Amino acid sequence: MPIAGQYRALFDNALEAIAVIDVQGIIQSANPAVKQVFGYEPSDVVGQNIEMLMPRTVGRRHDEYRQEDLRTGPRGIANIAGAAEGRRKDGTTFPLEMALAEWERGGATFFTSLMRDMTGRDESDAMLANRDAHLANLYALSAAGLAETDSSGRFVSVNDRYCEIVGRSREELLRLRLHDITCPDDHQSGLPLFARLAASDGPVLLDERYVRGDGSIVWVTKTASPIRIERGEPIALVVAIDVTERKAAETTLRESEEKLRILQNEYTHIARVNDLGEMAVAIAHEINQPLAAIANFLSAGRMHVENETTAAALAAARTAMAEAEGQALRAGKIVHGLREFARKGEGTRHVVPADSLVDSAMALALLNTRNTGILLKHEAAGGSARVEVDPVQIQQVLMNLMRNAIEAMATNPSGAPTCLTVIATDLPAESAVEFCVSDTGPGIVPDICARLFEPFVTTKPTGMGMGLSVCRRIVETHGGTIEVECGEGRGATFRIMLPRYCEPEQHALLIQSKETTRGW
Repeated sequence: MPIAGQYRALFDNALEAIAVIDVQGIIQSANPAVKQVFGYEPSDVVGQNIEMLMPRTVGRRHDEYRQEDLRTGPRGIANIAGAAEGRRKDGTTFPLEMALAEWERGGATFFTSLMRDMTGRDESDAMLANRDAHLANLYALSAAGLAETDSSGRFVSVNDRYCEIVGRSREELLRLRLHDITCPDDHQSGLPLFARLAASDGPVLLDERYVRGDGSIVWVTKTASPIRIERGEPIALVVAIDVTERKAAETTLRESEEKLRILQNEYTHIARVNDLGEMAVAIAHEINQPLAAIANFLSAGRMHVENETTAAALAAARTAMAEAEGQALRAGKIVHGLREFARKGEGTRHVVPADSLVDSAMALALLNTRNTGILLKHEAAGGSARVEVDPVQIQQVLMNLMRNAIEAMATNPSGAPTCLTVIATDLPAESAVEFCVSDTGPGIVPDICARLFEPFVTTKPTGMGMGLSVCRRIVETHGGTIEVECGEGRGATFRIMLPRYCEPEQHALLIQSKETTRGW
């Protein structure tokens, strides 16, 4: 295509308005874009002064440039936009960018003026400026500490709140790295911030301690996020929130819980010792029986060997001695059980069969109840049901529930049924073992039943109201639950659920089985 044809194609299809003018500023030709920019048909502006397309002041600048160019010689393409304004056909004005180029043809001088409507760009620039100002205000006035660091961890900018949290001036921080103000004990991995961000492929959230300017320590919850800048070095935005008070409260809470645990153990021990005093008569009765039997069997054996030394007499003496040994073991078993009951629980947990806990608690709870007419129903869970517990503490809970049931049924009217039911149930599907203690006593009124496990709530005239509260805490510290079903005049049922112990391999298979079931 000839050059003239190329020029014409560009002239007709340009998005900017183009006008060719002579040295007097008269428009010789205009392209179709003039209509889009100014609202005039090209034919309307041809033969008119260029000033019709812009306010007079800008038009004069256009004329001055042309006259200067004629005096000093052509200067090529020049941008004379400045604060230029265009004027549309309807009289409205708009920001205008204009470039002017001089050329000659046939000894005559002409100028090509290229004019671009800058309305959209100015509005975008204004929006960007407003947004930048808004973000700057958010950055400066944020209630959280905000800081930017470069890839080496050196501070690039910090807001006032960040300076306040770390107790350092902005000038000081801009000379430091994030690593410099972090407590040495928190330099766990030694990885720079950007390395952690790269490893996590996203924001990093962690609690850290900063060393303030005065040497004191401040706890912060810190979120670090990568910010990638086009054609620039990446930076990290660090958002820090002072959580020193929260950390102090958590420490105080942990200390309080530890003190409460110690007090709980002390109270449980005192309660057991108190129970021993109440059971003194029953203990004496239980010990007296095997001791009397031992004496009788030993006396019989002595008589056999004193009267005759035949093989039959010796066999009878050996039988008496064996019976005496059995009774001695029985007495020792009672004493051992009482000694274990009276000792302090130190929180040491062991894997024990569920039935052994029930048996040991029943042996103590049922002392001296043989002539009370109480019917006992006991269902065992089986050898496979095991729990990992402090046996002394759980035994105390079960014994407390059984003794409460026995005392409640002691108030039953004459002839009313008195039945104590103790059931241990293995629930493998629920990974739990349930202990159930039920009685046929007078029951508990609803108001008391709803608050039964709260401290100082009791149904006994002389009770302290701490027993069931301690029972609940013991069960909950073992990861279990305790509930009561009761109603006035229909007895009470206490249910304890404790986690069922599984061997590590069985536990892994159980978890896998549950996940597979959920998947279906």
